[in-house]
Amino acid sequence: LFEQRRAQDALKNTEMFYQALVESLPQFILRKDTQGRFTFANQKFCASLGKTLDEVLGSARELSPRGMEAVA
Repeated sequence: LFEQRRAQDALKNTEMFYQALVESLPQFILRKDTQGRFTFANQKFCASLGKTLDEVLGSARELSPRGMEAVA
């Protein structure tokens, strides 16, 4: 039980580190699944679209940040 709790804490810390990293980078960070649907996008990318993360997630449309061509 102790080892399981320790593993959960380590995973939570890793997730928090990853989240802080992708939100602090100046680049657009996004991920799509094999069907082309957005499964992740950082706030910089969402803000450039004028959309919330909830509006972006699951979308398969080609979304282009303002001033950029289509994003693959």
